[in-house]
Amino acid sequence: MNVNPMVSWVLRSPFHRVLSKTTMLVSYTGRKSGRQISLPVNYVRQGDVLWTLSMGKRSWWRNFRPTGPGRLRLQGRDVQVQGEVVEDEEEILAGMATFLKGMPQVARYLKISYAENGEPERDDLREAMRGRVLVRFQL
Repeated sequence: MNVNPMVSWVLRSPFHRVLSKTTMLVSYTGRKSGRQISLPVNYVRQGDVLWTLSMGKRSWWRNFRPTGPGRLRLQGRDVQVQGEVVEDEEEILAGMATFLKGMPQVARYLKISYAENGEPERDDLREAMRGRVLVRFQL
């Protein structure tokens, strides 16, 4: 069962607060199809930057490689953004650490261990990023 239409409806509705602290709706024009596409994704906010993680086998993130315009439905409001697939390893590791601090349940799922200083182990982050893509949206 595809829950994306239901989640998308909630994010567009007055009931968005149920999900909108960790989930946003990303809308963009498909690079090949030219169609308007929207899908819900989890995010972590760091100031004016929103981080999201995707499986590499999905295709939506390719519309932001290297960069591309998009629209977010973020906490009940539409916001124009520039999205960017992060490709520099140091930026990926830093962005991934930020994402995991905001969503610790993902760290458990990805089996990330933490150093004594509370930071995620770099080797675990590298392993977790295999087959995954980090996208940064600038507000």
